[in-house]
Amino acid sequence: SIQLLLDQYKKTDVEWLDAVANGSKGALERYMRLYPQSIHITEAKLLVDSIDWVQAKTVATVQSLEAYLSRYPEGAHIDEAKDMLERVKSQGAAEEQQKAIDACTRFFDALGMKNEELLTSLVAPEMTSFLHKTNATPEDVVRYLHKLYQDEQVEGMTYSVLGDWTVNKMETAMGEPVYSVQGMMEQKTLS
Repeated sequence: SIQLLLDQYKKTDVEWLDAVANGSKGALERYMRLYPQSIHITEAKLLVDSIDWVQAKTVATVQSLEAYLSRYPEGAHIDEAKDMLERVKSQGAAEEQQKAIDACTRFFDALGMKNEELLTSLVAPEMTSFLHKTNATPEDVVRYLHKLYQDEQVEGMTYSVLGDWTVNKMETAMGEPVYSVQGMMEQKTLS
């Protein structure tokens, strides 16, 4: 009967208004489950998309943004999500590069202070190259340190960066990141 249909539409509208007033993802998803044929279903999906987007951009991690993109490949905020993901990834890469440069700076500071313990803590157990020696070890670095200070009049050294440094990211066979830092340093001997 017509009255039954009108009552059903009225109930659907009341439920819709309640879901919108509630404003939660759960209320909207409940509405979509109960009324999949509703005239408000597209609007409900857009609201849920927007709620998930606000959460993803608030967290702003690679994982949260990739999860949003995966769940909403045609979402209302797809372009914003892709742009933010690229910014987050490039920011992370810049931070990783800066960490690699900082490690090199600490290495040269340790050389300048003749600090073997700090120096060996900053190098990998095996390096692909150190001063053109392949498969170098921390012991090779210590030998280099002793060679620098073999003249007893040398009290210390200072190092200054010349120009820009280049950081290259590679991966080990296990998929772990490894960085190669190349640059020029000026060495001054303190006596």
